[in-house]
Amino acid sequence: MTPYRTVVSAFTGSDALHKTNTLITSATSHNKNLNLNLFLEGLYNSSTGLMNKTRNADENGDWENFPGYTVDTLSILFAQTVEPYNIIASAHGVAVNTNGSCRISVPGSVNQNCYIVVKHRNSVETWSKIGGESFGGSNVNYDFTNSSNQAYGNDLKSVGSVFAIFTGDVSMDVYVDVVDVGDVFNKNLDGSYGYILEDLNGDGYVDVVDVGMVFNNNLDGVGMNTPINPMKKVQGSKH
Repeated sequence: MTPYRTVVSAFTGSDALHKTNTLITSATSHNKNLNLNLFLEGLYNSSTGLMNKTRNADENGDWENFPGYTVDTLSILFAQTVEPYNIIASAHGVAVNTNGSCRISVPGSVNQNCYIVVKHRNSVETWSKIGGESFGGSNVNYDFTNSSNQAYGNDLKSVGSVFAIFTGDVSMDVYVDVVDVGDVFNKNLDGSYGYILEDLNGDGYVDVVDVGMVFNNNLDGVGMNTPINPMKKVQGSKH
């Protein structure tokens, strides 16, 4: 199915063979939809099979950070599948729901194979599987949750029977490294709270759960794996 166009037709003769079409809008002028499904490791709750909603907090208590079913927001980028893998479109502030679903409006000019790039405030940047996805149609569906090979370099974490995007890259330097461990550990020591980067599980407080997550992902050598920067796993990594 291709994007819709607006065409005006005029008959200039006695039969249908003498018809003139005038293209008013091109196929590239109509947006298309990306229906995306993903889980964030920090927010995923294996007992419910859903993600927990992020919470904010102050000295008086905590509360849900977003209304409805929104757990958090993402940036979704679209990258070319050939060097230098330029970003040709992007969407920011994309709401992701408790069931992992999100819907992105994509410019009609994006009509080739592209990598889908997921960026989240304290997760590892994750690209779709090698080769990219075709955006030639009016609707594209992509699911990061059903197999590790849905991410470039199998860069997803098994959480029960599904897969999630790794948490812990607080410094956004593409690796979950000692800097991230130190940031989360120190915020825990300080008793920090609120909607802050170091609160990996999104409950409004930086606690030992958050420390455990970033420590384990650092130990496993977790980091970004993309055609631009193919990650070399550390020796002994379980990832």
